[in-house]
Amino acid sequence: MRDSDPMLVYLVLWRWVWAVLSQTWYVPDETWQSVEVAHSVVWGRGFITWEWDEAIRSSLHPTVFIIVFKLLSLLGLDSQWVVVLVPKLLTGTLTAVSDYAVYQMVRRREGTPTAAWFLLLLQTNWFLLYSGSRTIINTVETSLFCLGLSLHPKPLYLSMVSLSVMLRPTIAVAWLPICAAHLLSTLQSRGPTHLVKLSILPLLTVLVVFMIDSLFYGRWTLTPLNFFQVNILHNLGQFYGTHPPYWYLTHALLPILGPLLLPLLLDLPRSPSLVKFPVIITLVFLSLLPHKEMRFIQPLLPLLLYSAARYLNTWVSRPPSSSWVVLMFTMNLPLALYLSLVHQRGVVDASLWLGQSNMRSSLFLMPCHSTPLYSHIHSNTSLDFLSCQPNLSDDPQYRDQADVFYSSPLVWLEQKFPQSEEDSLPASILMFDKLLPQLETFLTGRGYHMIKSFFHSHSAEGRVGHSVLVYCRGVANSDG
Repeated sequence: MRDSDPMLVYLVLWRWVWAVLSQTWYVPDETWQSVEVAHSVVWGRGFITWEWDEAIRSSLHPTVFIIVFKLLSLLGLDSQWVVVLVPKLLTGTLTAVSDYAVYQMVRRREGTPTAAWFLLLLQTNWFLLYSGSRTIINTVETSLFCLGLSLHPKPLYLSMVSLSVMLRPTIAVAWLPICAAHLLSTLQSRGPTHLVKLSILPLLTVLVVFMIDSLFYGRWTLTPLNFFQVNILHNLGQFYGTHPPYWYLTHALLPILGPLLLPLLLDLPRSPSLVKFPVIITLVFLSLLPHKEMRFIQPLLPLLLYSAARYLNTWVSRPPSSSWVVLMFTMNLPLALYLSLVHQRGVVDASLWLGQSNMRSSLFLMPCHSTPLYSHIHSNTSLDFLSCQPNLSDDPQYRDQADVFYSSPLVWLEQKFPQSEEDSLPASILMFDKLLPQLETFLTGRGYHMIKSFFHSHSAEGRVGHSVLVYCRGVANSDG
């Protein structure tokens, strides 16, 4: 074990590198469901989304950042860049520890050559490099799943099962075949008394999280139950888009794994039950749900790469050579760097700039939750943005604020800020360049000038543009 310790240090440093490199926008949950909540608790500035009103999220994830932010505040170290970076470093550290643990599991089960293949695939996969240090619950979910797998079949793994399910209920689908096989085997070999003993620690884990969540919400709260009632019974996923059943194969597995999909598929039928059954059952379950996202299959990626590593080791008959290492980095690193440093960085740059600008007030005219908010701005600026509450009341005529705005942007602005109430206008307005043709007359007529333009993306899709524009009242153009 001591000989492997330097590897853990290297893995942590590798994830820290990607924490620093992660300067772009991924998905809203990366900030809005974690560090934004923590910022609100510690500094009183932060927006709490509807999920927290409905208590469908466990408070345990943001609580970690609450503790960190509170320490930074007490020590006087809560500068903007520290508040932004430290949560990513913590997340990257957890990812590195779980990578190390699951690597050790593969080595125990398959031997060092296969484990070497697995480690190479795991540490070079572009998607895991891109997401592995981001403060999103799916990354934590993946880490807890890997830690639990590494402990299996020791009784302690059941506590990791409980913890991961309390934080992210859908991971129960992946755990189901593993736990069912283990508990059934235990029942047959050691009887129901031992099964009861095994359940004590995971039940205590559930109780602890239940108490923490209840204290956070100020009422008795079992978040997985609320999650099921709101997301599954009300089918709110459709509010965020629907996709065909084959979407995960064509739009997730193929882009994430590339040519590794072939060796994976060739090995999966003869992979250990610990690998194939969670993968198959979870993919079937997720494919049946109407709303799909690439990040939803993130916990399965280590298992999929495990299967690919088994095949490659059998095919090559030796650990990966330096040529394979170069090949894997060449295939993955450019895309990981592009996504981390270039694609969708404008909203992050704009938020960081806004935190340093001492603006009195700002209005984001963008698709809702398009930007990080107080967790990155970290200032006393008064912020407003377009909201998109889901239709929790099942109103057939319901339209969220963002849809109303984009149906007629100029009319919306003129109604919100009539000329008789110009004092209510925000000091700055941030928007994507796509809106400029519709709003330029309003902006110039109300004394706004463009002072900054931040590159956002080479591809402009839907309501998202190539650049983020910052317009301020009574300020001459300084970024033309």
